[in-house]
Amino acid sequence: MDVDYAVSNDTNAKLPLIVDFKLMRLNKLSSFTGADWPILRDYKSGIERLIANEIACGNIGHLGQSGDGMMIWQGAPYRLKNFEPVLKSYFMIRQVQEFFAGTSALEVKYFINGKFMTASEMLKGNFKPSGKIYARYPNGLETWVNHNKSGNWTVKAGNKEYILPPFGHVAIVPGKLLQYTALVNGKPVDYSKGRHFVYVNGRGNRTAFPEITAANSYVIRTVKGKKVLTPTPFIKAESVALPGVKTAEPLKQNFAAQAPAIKAVPALKIDGKAFHYAIK
Repeated sequence: MDVDYAVSNDTNAKLPLIVDFKLMRLNKLSSFTGADWPILRDYKSGIERLIANEIACGNIGHLGQSGDGMMIWQGAPYRLKNFEPVLKSYFMIRQVQEFFAGTSALEVKYFINGKFMTASEMLKGNFKPSGKIYARYPNGLETWVNHNKSGNWTVKAGNKEYILPPFGHVAIVPGKLLQYTALVNGKPVDYSKGRHFVYVNGRGNRTAFPEITAANSYVIRTVKGKKVLTPTPFIKAESVALPGVKTAEPLKQNFAAQAPAIKAVPALKIDGKAFHYAIK
């Protein structure tokens, strides 16, 4: 592992991103972390640019900005005003990085003028790199990354169509991982389902994900034998719908019981009083 801010990557998006050498040669030699410093501090583009760069370049995760000028590693975490993008930078890279870290891609292509091209085809034809990058790995992982500051990219992945906004992506390993930053009903949302957890983020827009209908960000995982729902973090009160869930037991931050179980049908009221909920 090299804690290097992945300085071999695109910095200010002034140069076209061509990832073949990184994914096919360097990835087996070192796990570069995060992205170059200007990307880590790019508050205007949001944390999505960091995540898109990590996936496109095959880099492992780096906790990102808090959205208020503070970095999580700059000490005094209590000074952070907004943990949501920091937590997103973890949950949206934690599961997918397992499939590309230390692994060379089998195939890399760029979507140009309505078709996919290899780097050789792109350069021989004198085409400008599009920033629309597809990669396939030997373990079944496929990724589509819209590494652009503007413009959507519609892709077909896993027999489904996704509209990727600027710095959006899809990552799929059949039966093991489904992750995307994509448009749902015209609004960007985030979703990651793998063996460790299910993370959703409606970004303030009420969205029907398979496991939960909610506007804000949550993670669902198994802790100490219990299925647990956690706001990531609590932003504001809302009622969430959880298909198949009948009761929810409020828990403290250390997962100790806080109050008797309450009904979760037809919806569970998230009010900030509990840190987690054990759901059944």
